[in-house]
Amino acid sequence: MSLLTDNVWPLIWCIALACLLLAIASYATGRGRLLQAIGGLAGLAALLLAIEWLVVSDRERIDAAIDDLADAVRTEEIHRIAPHLSPQCRYGNLGRDAVVRAAEDVLRGIQIDRITLNGRKTEVFPRRKEATAEFVAVTRGQQNNLEFGPYPTRWLLTFHQEKNGEWLIVEIQQLPTIGDNQAPLAPPGRVGK
Repeated sequence: MSLLTDNVWPLIWCIALACLLLAIASYATGRGRLLQAIGGLAGLAALLLAIEWLVVSDRERIDAAIDDLADAVRTEEIHRIAPHLSPQCRYGNLGRDAVVRAAEDVLRGIQIDRITLNGRKTEVFPRRKEATAEFVAVTRGQQNNLEFGPYPTRWLLTFHQEKNGEWLIVEIQQLPTIGDNQAPLAPPGRVGK
């Protein structure tokens, strides 16, 4: 079922190709009966689109959480970060509250104009109720009236699904942006101290 709710477009394209082939065959043979098959396939495509639109998959929930975090950082609404973090969330040796304070400290001296998320890879492990999301966040903004950017950072977030179905971040890792080194970078110290 997750294939249908995560990305139905490959199946829709296959159905469209089958409809095209049936339309060509109907025209070539003059059989009107093939039009019924085309109608049935069009109905199936509409049903698949309705399922994709109505059912929100775990991957879509996680991606929405990441998008909300990026928007919260861009608009400097730090209070929107904490609801996405598990009470057990870790970023190096920082706990949940320290992560929020560190975000406040970092954002105090800069103004972010734009954040673009690239190369997102979200994997969901439903039996373990875990998921990971890896992406590159490219930031543009200003610091001390000087423009900076693009400034890429690569992140790996580990999520855990709570009993109420909500996905919360339990571990944050910053990875090297360039190269094959997959070792996490150490979290920054408190800015301004």
